[in-house]
Amino acid sequence: MGTAIAKALESGILDLDHEVQYLLAGGHFNIDNPGLRPITLEHLVTHRSGIKDYRPAYRCSFYIDNGDGTHTKLVDLEEPGSCPDDSPITLAGFLGAYLDSEGEFYNQNENFLARAPGEEYIYSNIGAALAGYSLELSSGFTLADYAKMKIFTPLGMVNTSWRIPELIPDNIAKPHYPINGNLTALPLYELATWPDGGLRSSAYEMALFLATIMNGGKLSTGKKEIRILEADSAAQMLTPITDNFGIFWIIDWPLQYNGKINKLIGHNGADPGYFSYMFFNPIDKIGALILGNSELNEELEESINGLAAKLFEAASKLKIKEASKLCHY
Repeated sequence: MGTAIAKALESGILDLDHEVQYLLAGGHFNIDNPGLRPITLEHLVTHRSGIKDYRPAYRCSFYIDNGDGTHTKLVDLEEPGSCPDDSPITLAGFLGAYLDSEGEFYNQNENFLARAPGEEYIYSNIGAALAGYSLELSSGFTLADYAKMKIFTPLGMVNTSWRIPELIPDNIAKPHYPINGNLTALPLYELATWPDGGLRSSAYEMALFLATIMNGGKLSTGKKEIRILEADSAAQMLTPITDNFGIFWIIDWPLQYNGKINKLIGHNGADPGYFSYMFFNPIDKIGALILGNSELNEELEESINGLAAKLFEAASKLKIKEASKLCHY
């Protein structure tokens, strides 16, 4: 999503100083934050909006489409009745229910920090979803369509989408989640707050995307070059705005390999039964990604960090070998 927003900034559709409530004007919903300061797009992309993810409400955003016009909340598989059956599952509907004081999930103390937007960092999936919705309001396209037009199609990423019907279901790895002590395969599910996660892709296509970002927004193949972002836009996206966040990209993520702490750029994340890891070293110009379909916990996260270190070490050695061959010949 950060790349789509960077593209919208490049096109003049969005501005980091845009007040999100202004974009919502016209009958969408209000953002009743107690921080006494408007939330801007910059606050959202750096996770400094003051919006918190209140778990009892946020987990109601995950649902299973039953295919007959009805849905089942994912949490009902483990804790039936935890969410209202009629709670909204659309992006605008859920955001309104959570952020507007008239909404059924609104809770001033739980949904927002006490401090004003811009003053404190707290990672927020709901804030990220609001950023994606802001792009929709500004562009006239859904984020899914905008990203498909501007990023996925140009790069040939035909197996990448936020929408399950656009993919081949049998090719999608099923999520696995511990229920009653047993790791259980879950049905494929959707997210009401889908811009914050839920993007499905293959390792190959995400590698194409990562290579493009590493190369300043341009993918170079043997026959042609494909540019999805101007070099200046890519640089802006990967430059820290506040702390260690650019436009949704984590900057200076520490990973120890080859006997030293290396500062990487990328992102990681998890939803029920899924996790992903995608980072690159801007100095060595090598990257790695790890995709998994099981629940992420502290033990597994430690193993993933160890695997990532091994991948980066192996990639750096391959690069040294290739360089030596060039020098030899």
